[in-house]
Amino acid sequence: MPETRSTAAIAARRASTPHEPSVSTTTSRAASNGPTPSTPSHRQNGHATRRPPREDDSDDSPIDDRTAAASSTYVSPRYSHSGPCSLTSIATQAAGLGVLLGVASLYTIQCIVSSCASSTSWRLPAFLSICALFHFLEFYATARWNSGMADRNSFLIVGNGIAQPCAYAVAMGEFVLREILFKGRSWVDSTRSLEWAGGLFGLPRGGTRLLMLVSGLVLIVIGQVARSMAMREAGASFNHLVQFYKREDHVLVTIGIYRYIRHPSYFGFFYWALGTQLLLENPFSFIAYALVLWKFFSHRVRHEEKYLISFFGDEYKKYRTVTPTWIPFVGQ
Repeated sequence: MPETRSTAAIAARRASTPHEPSVSTTTSRAASNGPTPSTPSHRQNGHATRRPPREDDSDDSPIDDRTAAASSTYVSPRYSHSGPCSLTSIATQAAGLGVLLGVASLYTIQCIVSSCASSTSWRLPAFLSICALFHFLEFYATARWNSGMADRNSFLIVGNGIAQPCAYAVAMGEFVLREILFKGRSWVDSTRSLEWAGGLFGLPRGGTRLLMLVSGLVLIVIGQVARSMAMREAGASFNHLVQFYKREDHVLVTIGIYRYIRHPSYFGFFYWALGTQLLLENPFSFIAYALVLWKFFSHRVRHEEKYLISFFGDEYKKYRTVTPTWIPFVGQ
């Protein structure tokens, strides 16, 4: 007969081996049958543990080198807080534009459907929402079709220096000042010399103001669509800055909107900007925008096309002769 051991004897034997871990019956059965499929071997006992070393593991193993590199916290300076692709800056600008677009659009709709729809107060928030959408689409188009060049300056909020924010400030300042002077009334209705414009289209008295509004909205839509289409068609060949050296992926684009308009992105921005001033009914800013933008694009096209001719030679010369810019006296 097998020898019968008392409970006290078994406890005494366990006490004599202090380094032996106490394992429950359930755990012993799991160990004898191997780990369950839902629980990896390096995640036993309810918490994460390090994988047991394998026989082929060594300090100079290339697998360990790749694992160490993958788990490294190194971040390229390009994506650092002060880098050109700073994710913090991109997220902040995108969030700000989103908030501005939402608030300004809701306020515009509220003004139009309320009793103040006949006044001009709704035009300023409409202008702000249009500007917010423009700057968002600048980054989106760059990131979507030319992702290698997308950075925090692709929004063009400060990418062109302070010229564009100053232009916005002048336009809004003129609008606010006119609102104070005319007390919410349109200066167009108070100017008899402008009635002839509405008469040309058979509009009744006060129709000049409606004509300016419709013309402004049409120019804004045409300008925005033309610029976004230009960025889409050009793809990697599009850049917000004039290129002094020809990249390997830089090609002459003559299809799509480029078939009908030379420099369609300039065309789009020129008429988009003029449309915003017609929307605001800003006579001073409209003239100032037209003169400043015409001078800027006239110089830029002349400067840029010198490099395009050096890049593409007779191919670009032929393209230039048959495709206009559609900006008066620019690129001729």
